[in-house]
Amino acid sequence: MPFDAQGLVEHLRQTVQINETEGWIADIDQAYMQTALQNYQTQVENYLAQAHPDAETIFGTHSILPANRPVFAASLPYRLVAKKETFAILPAKFRHTLTVALFANQTAKQFGNSILSATLSLPALRSQRLHLTYVPATEEDAQALEYYSNLPGATQLPLYLFQLKPVLMLEDTILAEGNVVTMGQTQIYNLTLTDTRQSYAQPGTVQAGDETVFTVNGNGLTFDFVKNRMLAFKDSVDVAENLHLLGLLFWFEHDWLDDLAAKAYQVRVQRVPSVGAFFMPLTIRYYFGIPKSGYYHTRKVDVRRNAQILAGGTSQSRFNFMSHIGIHGSYLEGSVLDQLFGQTWMPGRSTTQVLIEAVEQNIPIYTITQDNMHTVLPQLSLTEDVRQEITNAVKVGKVVTIPQRDVNQGSWTGIGYIVQDPMTGEGAYLIDG
Repeated sequence: MPFDAQGLVEHLRQTVQINETEGWIADIDQAYMQTALQNYQTQVENYLAQAHPDAETIFGTHSILPANRPVFAASLPYRLVAKKETFAILPAKFRHTLTVALFANQTAKQFGNSILSATLSLPALRSQRLHLTYVPATEEDAQALEYYSNLPGATQLPLYLFQLKPVLMLEDTILAEGNVVTMGQTQIYNLTLTDTRQSYAQPGTVQAGDETVFTVNGNGLTFDFVKNRMLAFKDSVDVAENLHLLGLLFWFEHDWLDDLAAKAYQVRVQRVPSVGAFFMPLTIRYYFGIPKSGYYHTRKVDVRRNAQILAGGTSQSRFNFMSHIGIHGSYLEGSVLDQLFGQTWMPGRSTTQVLIEAVEQNIPIYTITQDNMHTVLPQLSLTEDVRQEITNAVKVGKVVTIPQRDVNQGSWTGIGYIVQDPMTGEGAYLIDG
C-alpha cells in the first residue's frame, strides 16, 4: 500500500488553521492530531503484515561479526587529511635497538674508540643469545690453553701466557671481532638501548676471558618460550647457552612477579626494553697490578637496565609497587643462580639476600636521609668508595637503606644497600663484597 502523503496534508489542514500568505499556524487540535497519527500507524502495520509477514524491520537487519585479530586493522574509517613519507621497511629512526660496544679502557670509551661494536634492532634480536666471548688469538694460544686446562692437579691458569681476541656473537653468527688482548686484562663494555626518542647507555666491565651474555627483555617473555628453549638445550654444556637461559629465567620470573604485585597494588605496569648481563667471570690474582693467574668459579648477574611504565593507583600505591618489585627483582638476581645451577653452600648474593642475612645476624639496618646523614654515617663500617657513593646519593635527595657493617656468609664478606628515590620508589640495588 503506497503512503498517502496527500491524505496526511489534508488531515493537517483540518487540524490547524494555516495562513499560507503570512506563514503562521494556530489553534492546533491535539486530539484530532493524535487520532490521525494512530490511524496512519495502523495502516502501516497492516500493510507490513500483508506484504512482509516475516520482516523484523522495514530497514533490513545487519549483524556484527566478531573478529579476533592479533593486530589492528591496516586502516581507519576516517577521511585522509595528509600523507607523509611511505616505506616498505620500518626506518631505523622508528626502531628500538641495542648497541653493544667494547673499549680497551676508560680513555678509549670517552673518545668513542671502540674495539668492536654492533647494533641490532629488537625485532632482529628476538630474544636470541647475544654473547661476548674471548677466543684464542692464534693456534698456539689454543693449544696452550688446552694443555694447561687438562694439566693434572692444575687449579689456575697462568693468564699472562695467553693472548685472546674478543668476539661478539648472535647465536652462532659472528657480529664483530676485536683486537688481541692479554687474558685477564680489564675492558669496558657499553650497552645502549635506543627508542624513538632517546638512548639509555649502561656501562660495565669485563675481564678478557669472561663469558658474558646480554639478555634483552623487549616486551615480556612467555612461559612457553622459556620452557621450549630450556627443553631444546636441556643437555647442553655450552656456557653461553646456560647463561642465556639464566637471563631468560630471570626476566620471565621478574615480569610474572611484577604482574602479581600490580594486581595487589591496583596499578597497571608495562615492560619496556630492558637488558641484563649474565657472566661466568674469571677470578683473577694480580702481581703488582698485572693479571698473573685466574680460574672460573662463580656466576654473576648484573642487570644494567630494568624499566617499566607504571600507571593508575595513587602516588602511595605506585611508590609501594616500585619498592616491592625492586626487592623481589634484587632477590631474583641471586635466586635464579640457585634455581638453574643448584644452591651449593650458600644462597646467591644479592642486595635483598644480604639484607635478609643482616637481620638474621642481628646487624642494625639504617635508613639514611639528608636529615640524619651526618649522625648515621659515622656509625657505619664501610669502604671509602661505598661511603662516598652514599654521600653523593643522599645529597641529591635519595634515601639509602644499608646494614651497619659487612655481612659474613661462608667465605663471602660484603654489604648490600638500596639507593631509592623517595618520590617514585625507583631504586638501585647495589652490592659490594
